[in-house]
Amino acid sequence: MFGIGFGGRNPISTSIRGEYFGRSSFGKIMGMSQVPMNIMLLGAPIYPAILHDMQGSYDFAFLSLAALNFIGGVMFLFAKKPTKRSARTG
Repeated sequence: MFGIGFGGRNPISTSIRGEYFGRSSFGKIMGMSQVPMNIMLLGAPIYPAILHDMQGSYDFAFLSLAALNFIGGVMFLFAKKPTKRSARTG
């Protein structure tokens, strides 16, 4: 399941960044999005461990993480390509 989810999301999110923002901004967009993603990746295994210690079950932790992932997937479906602003003269 992880392989299917990660293998489906990762290429799509990278290609969306490239198509929506172009080559000149791709590195900036990737860098800015990697920071919060890596922070969340760091905390993701700790969160279920803490809840398991408190509640004795992983159920709520995994269901809440699944819900956040579902919301993120839905947000990809509604992402719209940004429009370029025209430069105003004078």
